[in-house]
Amino acid sequence: MSRYGKSLSPDFVLTIEELNEMAIPHLDGFHTREYRERWWYHGAPGARSLPLFTYLYHEYAIAYGGEGPGFSAAKSPLTVREMAVNLVTGKTPAVSVWLNQKAMGEAHADQIRMLHNHMALLKTEAQPFLMLGRMLHSLEFDVPTVTFQIAARHDGKWVNEPFLERAVLTSSWQSPKGEIGIGHCLVNITDAKQSVRLRLDTSNAPSWTKADVELIRAGSAERLSLGRGVSLPLSYTLDMEPLEAAFIVLRRAQ
Repeated sequence: MSRYGKSLSPDFVLTIEELNEMAIPHLDGFHTREYRERWWYHGAPGARSLPLFTYLYHEYAIAYGGEGPGFSAAKSPLTVREMAVNLVTGKTPAVSVWLNQKAMGEAHADQIRMLHNHMALLKTEAQPFLMLGRMLHSLEFDVPTVTFQIAARHDGKWVNEPFLERAVLTSSWQSPKGEIGIGHCLVNITDAKQSVRLRLDTSNAPSWTKADVELIRAGSAERLSLGRGVSLPLSYTLDMEPLEAAFIVLRRAQ
């Protein structure tokens, strides 16, 4: 099917719903639901999902994040959280055909803000990290937790269950160009300002003793240099506005 489609148009792409290791050499992309919790194959009682496929195969398998519960006019912190998961797991943002255009046009400002965060970072140097980079171990830091109520199906009935999430989601990436760059993505999923005390290093990529470090804030034309040739690890406190996304780039110091 792929060969036939590409014979008709070089822009033809073939994707499938959900992930499949054996299909990586044959498909152009995958639909994913790594943001889902308490549902389908993420529905084991008391369990929570983790982006294992992304950790193993991100640089080999382009993927796009699915629809979640969809845009709505009502305030929905859970929808915002799911959109943020798509961002930090390196997915292309996507909207399901299930949604009607009216719902998209009336989407709550928080949902639009998170979608803008995603698209804004993809217009910066963060794009190759998030789209083509190799996922690394995430930074570790202390932040408050947020409790969501997520519907889970038990004994044929849907019951809301509490689900704890960190106030700031994060992921770390190695540049597709090898050792020249390490990137850390951070997203504040709350309506409150968050102060994040970071210990910046190269995660589990080849270690460097010094780096040039730069901060990119989604939606801002300004970039902040955190230092050139600074010794690693670098201690830095990142103050994040409500629903803000940011990306920190480390480059090997020359």
